[in-house]
Amino acid sequence: MSKLSDNIKNLRLLNGFSQKQLAKMIDRSPNTISNWESGAVTPDADVLEDLCRIFKVNPNQLFGWEKYHDLEVFLEKKKTILVEMAELQKQKSEIDARLKMYADELNRR
Repeated sequence: MSKLSDNIKNLRLLNGFSQKQLAKMIDRSPNTISNWESGAVTPDADVLEDLCRIFKVNPNQLFGWEKYHDLEVFLEKKKTILVEMAELQKQKSEIDARLKMYADELNRR
């Protein structure tokens, strides 16, 4: 993914929009938004202007050439949450293994 595609996705999430909501705002399909976010397709200049207006950023911020403080804070929080989620998943796996062990023990009795 490119910095632009990452920024489109992260700015959409930061603003609380689903792909469907953003698509409706700019008269595109949700599949188009998905293609932009995956980097498969790049939006044209008119759409970039619309995205800047909707996300309240300038083109340099949208392309990632200039930092956008709110996005930086969002990305740090997102990173922290992903680390916490990974730890919780690890704990869940350990608990599942223990439960299976207890169930196996009970079934042998």
